[in-house]
Amino acid sequence: MKRLISIILIIVMVCSFAGCSNLKQTKSIDIYFKKVQTNELEAVNVKYSGSQNTVDMAKFALDNLISGPEEKNYEKTLPDNTTILSLNIKDEIANVNFSKDFTSATGVDELLGRFSVVRTLCGIPGISQVAITVDGTPLISNATGNEVGVLSKKDVVLDVDIVDSNTQTTTLTLFFATSDSLKLKAEMRKVETQNTISIEKTIISELMKGPSSPELSSVIPTGTKVLNVETKEGICYVNLSQEFVTKFAGGTGMLTVYSIVNSLCSIESLQGVQILIEGEKGAEFGNFVFDEPIMANPDIVTE
Repeated sequence: MKRLISIILIIVMVCSFAGCSNLKQTKSIDIYFKKVQTNELEAVNVKYSGSQNTVDMAKFALDNLISGPEEKNYEKTLPDNTTILSLNIKDEIANVNFSKDFTSATGVDELLGRFSVVRTLCGIPGISQVAITVDGTPLISNATGNEVGVLSKKDVVLDVDIVDSNTQTTTLTLFFATSDSLKLKAEMRKVETQNTISIEKTIISELMKGPSSPELSSVIPTGTKVLNVETKEGICYVNLSQEFVTKFAGGTGMLTVYSIVNSLCSIESLQGVQILIEGEKGAEFGNFVFDEPIMANPDIVTE
């Protein structure tokens, strides 16, 4: 009997010193679902009672994303019949291999699905980035046609981004219409930027606010929402809501388009801008058809 007690004590001591990461503990995990009223991602707190192993926690989070929320105010972001084929974590990168059903979503739903996975998994201790594959093949963005690659919270640039306390002052070059609506004029603006939000997203957000000078005016249609901003290989993909087209007042649209393009192309590394409407190319806007990236136009700018 004494020997049995000794063995039990030794096991308990070993577990205590080793940390026993598989011990069960009740905590909560933020699962990102789509809020019905706003079509934006929002965290829903879900109770988790299981081991503190990172893979187990990630599997639990993904299972919740697939099954969907219990609350009526939210909707799931992953397509029906999506399954997890494999999941492993190495060097804080969660490698998730989904079934082909994962790619059945298009437009905004595709982005929300992808971003909900990244935001959810990156909230789990031990995961800072996510790499998504589909049936063993790297995920391809429907908008850009390129591999999505490894993503972190910083790459998720929807309006629900969490504000980071690490900020810095940046001077932006923004282009707005002159009072006669014939040209664009640059307005220099100092802003506080967070390292979780890209400079491209910041530029678009500041354009939406309009100019500081009363001599200039915004030319972006009222009601336009920024759905996503993503840069790949020197091209910035700006995904806007349908209001950008449906609430356009008419005309050539040249000032509106180049207000966006010239402002973004003030970033030296950018070569052009691809405008998407609800995640799709090819929308008509005045004399423009958004089927190819648009380069900056210095001729439309006045001093």
